[in-house]
Amino acid sequence: MTCEVAVLNRMAVALAADSAVTFSAFADGQLKRTYASGANKIFQLSTIAPVGVMLFNNATLQDVPWELIIKSFRTKLGTNVKNSVREYADALSEFVRTSADLFPPAHREKHFKQLAARSVFYLLLKAQTEKPVLASAGDLALQQAAITDFFASETAVNAATTLNPIFVDADIANAKNSHAGWLAHEIATYLTDSPQLQHLAAVISAQEFAELAIDSLYRFYHVHFNSNHTGIVVAGFGDHDFFPLYSELGYYGFLLDRLVVEHVASKAINHDVEAVIEAFAKKSMVDTFVSGFGPEVWATVNGLFRTHASQFVNGLALAPAIAATVPTLLATAEGEFAKAWSDQIWQTHYGPLKNVISGLPPNEMAELAETLVMLESLKEKVTERTQSVGGPVDVAVITKSEGLVWIKRKHYFSPELNPRYFARQSQTQ
Repeated sequence: MTCEVAVLNRMAVALAADSAVTFSAFADGQLKRTYASGANKIFQLSTIAPVGVMLFNNATLQDVPWELIIKSFRTKLGTNVKNSVREYADALSEFVRTSADLFPPAHREKHFKQLAARSVFYLLLKAQTEKPVLASAGDLALQQAAITDFFASETAVNAATTLNPIFVDADIANAKNSHAGWLAHEIATYLTDSPQLQHLAAVISAQEFAELAIDSLYRFYHVHFNSNHTGIVVAGFGDHDFFPLYSELGYYGFLLDRLVVEHVASKAINHDVEAVIEAFAKKSMVDTFVSGFGPEVWATVNGLFRTHASQFVNGLALAPAIAATVPTLLATAEGEFAKAWSDQIWQTHYGPLKNVISGLPPNEMAELAETLVMLESLKEKVTERTQSVGGPVDVAVITKSEGLVWIKRKHYFSPELNPRYFARQSQTQ
């Protein structure tokens, strides 16, 4: 996990990110986590253009480090410039999609097989959960009826689920043609060799189950990727951008030849929007700073209003006709109450804050972004002690004229001992 902050006004973008990274692995049947605090999460995306990138959540894309991907893209981009930040984001996606050296066909196929197997395990568990008769050996006719009903239900769910525009129907058909046979063989072998599942080998059609799993993989890829994605924030100025903006994308990986990447959100400074503060990944303290109250306060205050208002009304001797209208009246009152108190806080807190941020010079924007990351780190340290946010904070500022300028940047080596590194860097810029 991580905490990253972007602060924007009409002059600049300030980016700040912690250095904590979490490694997760299963050992002895339990999920074990270890932590380190040396990860780089902010990068210059172009050697000449005022645009940078932050990454969070997963530091790799199907085993390939994002640092390697970004720096390779930067080299290929060279002196080319794009008209907008979104074009830089699209160019990065296209680079990843077409990079046969970083993601060769054999590598993509290996990961597709892993995901297809994960889809199989997910559906097997779902079948046994929804149809308890399948959990252990029993009456063959009952189990056959249960698995038939499960197949019909899942097929109907898949048919009713709109395919993400990333894919077309032919992608699923091609995947079934090329991999359903292999997957069916793996399913049949697994069921036969597993003492706990041998009873299912007699009632499950391995070929049908394989095709169902592949269909499910494409339609519910969020589930089967297990939220194992990377958040990418491209920020700065395109050649035609006078005000800064950022574009956030979520990268999941490849399903054969299709790169699964989603555009999550974009925020831009313009003549109407003068300042933006946005946090990514862990952000409860940043939300509290910006809005004046935390997400848990919103839920608690509105919940208490609902509870106490209901208790008050229940204590009144209302006529049945009037009592029947109470739930609707309470729901309306709760909505009006929530809007009234939150609007009041926003007007007294966020409004003045936004006005101040709109006039901050770049160095103070950088200080604000860094402080917000450190606040989140402090909260993690004293409340959860997960070490999932922490370590040195890297800070960069991007302006249209000066480009990306480092305010704070860690190195895994001593700068004093490596003057040749900086000499090489100066020759490439």
